[in-house]
Amino acid sequence: MFRDDEPSTSAVYGLTYKARCLSAQIGEAEKVRFLVGTQSLKDNEVHLVEVQDDDEKTNDIKCMSIFSHPHEIWNISPCPANADLFFSSYNVISNGSSEFKASLWKMEILDSNLIEVCELKGHQGDIKCLLWNPAETTSSRNAVSVDELNIRTWKVDTSDPKQVTALAAPKGHRFTTATWNPLHPEQLLSANENNVHGWDLRSGKETFNINYAHSPMVRDIDFNPNKDYYVVTGGDDFKIKFWDFRRPDKPLKVLQSHNHWVWNVKYNRYHDQLILSSGTDGIVNLWNVPSISSRVSSTASEEDSTGKLSRKDRVIKAFEEHEDSVYSISWATSPWIFASLSYEGRMVVNYVPNEYSDAILLDD
Repeated sequence: MFRDDEPSTSAVYGLTYKARCLSAQIGEAEKVRFLVGTQSLKDNEVHLVEVQDDDEKTNDIKCMSIFSHPHEIWNISPCPANADLFFSSYNVISNGSSEFKASLWKMEILDSNLIEVCELKGHQGDIKCLLWNPAETTSSRNAVSVDELNIRTWKVDTSDPKQVTALAAPKGHRFTTATWNPLHPEQLLSANENNVHGWDLRSGKETFNINYAHSPMVRDIDFNPNKDYYVVTGGDDFKIKFWDFRRPDKPLKVLQSHNHWVWNVKYNRYHDQLILSSGTDGIVNLWNVPSISSRVSSTASEEDSTGKLSRKDRVIKAFEEHEDSVYSISWATSPWIFASLSYEGRMVVNYVPNEYSDAILLDD
């Protein structure tokens, strides 16, 4: 287990403004970097920060560049194939009214310039998320945007993006978030208030649904990156739930440690027994869930009271460095590093405890 007397490896990065979105810069293969977007009524910024990834786990963090962004940022999505590009959705407030927009941006790091490449036009209501095709590793110019009423697929290969398709939300249920299947890129999963729907992007048809996954709202969903058919959800009932969507009537497992809404839940991309969750209770939980992972392993599990290794699913550690709602979490390109962001503009970087990372590596 994680020892309470183990020295903290947390690193804190403070922003001047409120902030709501953070994401790993997965297009940068050599460095551990994150993009962070602020949410101020006047001035806004995108921060590019870098974490020192070494054996000592010093968690040194530094700002590489700060880019001026024209409006408050609600979502940020770095391009997986080109580290200089990212999508953002933002709220344009003018004369007492507001309108959500989405654009593709290019960073000029040396000059701290942010250039708008193109805008994805025609959205209705709030833009919930922007996703890159996870199967494209060289060009990554196919994307999805999700607003309240539609899932839109885009071809973004020039400064004039083309909308390819639009899938309408089920009647009476607005979209709240979505995720793209990394194992089957023709498949998308959406949350629609308290339900979850599967979509085939080729046919434009719904493939399955999970009714009343959480009540009253599903806040986040994520595909298992290593095990087909498995997904995790988090919601306003303070729970995270694991599902096999071939049998959507009942969750495989229900876990609870938060005492308020679960806003985020994310699989580790390399070791799917590791799960992150965060919520409006200001807590980030790191879970070990070996029982339904792709590699059920005793050596990657905790020690029980007798000193023997067990396969109990549990929180490895609860991180409590935040003083406000944690609206965004992200695993880094390194499998052992993750970051969290709370609304007061506090970004915290942490590591998976040594006991667990070492055991997983030994098992591999």
